[in-house]
Amino acid sequence: MILDLLAAAVPVGVMLAGACSTLLLAYVWRRMRRRSQRRSPLARDLLRSPGHSLRERVVELDGDVAGYLMFLPLMPVLAYSMHISQSYFAQRPEDPIRIIASACIGVIATLVFMRLLWKSLQERHRLQMGLDGELAVGEELNQLMLAGCRVFHDVPFSYGNIDHVVVSPTGVYSVNTKMRGKPKQG
Repeated sequence: MILDLLAAAVPVGVMLAGACSTLLLAYVWRRMRRRSQRRSPLARDLLRSPGHSLRERVVELDGDVAGYLMFLPLMPVLAYSMHISQSYFAQRPEDPIRIIASACIGVIATLVFMRLLWKSLQERHRLQMGLDGELAVGEELNQLMLAGCRVFHDVPFSYGNIDHVVVSPTGVYSVNTKMRGKPKQG
């Protein structure tokens, strides 16, 4: 029984060791950066560019997509290595039930990561389309600065953000940008 647990834990432990070493490296890097004697010369925050909030969310999703793409091909390998480890370390004989169980674990884990990847890609596409729209509208609104207007982009609030604010001699205007795809034909 203990050998069975050990046999199943070896591949998972190896995978976790790799992940832990990556986290340790990130921790050491951040700690070194905090102790550094140098800092940014900027004393205040810069004005935000069009789509700043959306760009941050797209970057976050890029990290999620990269993680799913990394773990997706590892799931069948992990299930197979758990099966082989049980055969080698615990010296369990091959039987159809154990083979089917290992295959099912690999398939289910792969399907879970495929679903997570699919949802992240859909969300990223939606956010990227919104970002493209905000950038396009921002470029057009920036032309108003030649006429003496002030233009602010992605103004944060506690409930969200205002995409664009135009301050002109005639008043203050809030511009909210929405963009959606169009058909490839027609």
